[in-house]
Amino acid sequence: MARPEFLTIEETANTLGVSTRHARRLADSGAVTRVARGLIDRPSVDRYRQSQRQGRTRAWAEHTAWGAVALLAGQTPDWLGTTQASRLRQNLRKIAASKGIGDLLTRMRDRAQAHTYVAHRAALPRLREVVATANTRVLGLTDATNETFDGYLDANELDGLVRTLGLRADPARRGLSRCA
Repeated sequence: MARPEFLTIEETANTLGVSTRHARRLADSGAVTRVARGLIDRPSVDRYRQSQRQGRTRAWAEHTAWGAVALLAGQTPDWLGTTQASRLRQNLRKIAASKGIGDLLTRMRDRAQAHTYVAHRAALPRLREVVATANTRVLGLTDATNETFDGYLDANELDGLVRTLGLRADPARRGLSRCA
């Protein structure tokens, strides 16, 4: 039986192991996506739950998380020192070898807030120019199609990009992430 696309506040609370009051606060803050009164988008709950896996693994500092995004995008993180960049590459290789995408998400937790958008196909080339996209093949995952992609953007630039390119919110698909 297929899982429903939406959860009630109570189902969201049970899935996350929190109170219904806390689930409502998560929806109000945008940590999970509310699609209608009392309905939460299941993929946003799954992403939130994955991002909260903490265990004993420490989250990366902001500059290190951005360095990982840059390396996965095939760019050089000039702001990292030689030793720090080398350690980060080594960590990314370990994550790729173990296909531990969960470990990558754990390391980058609290660094990004997911937002999903639909764009006209004419806007996609411009988006690809300004958004940092990761080479997911490095982690043993498939790349996005020509019509979809995941990317990272500084939080201060998101609103302007949404207005400029006429992006429309779409909680049913994965898309841009807003980095904090």
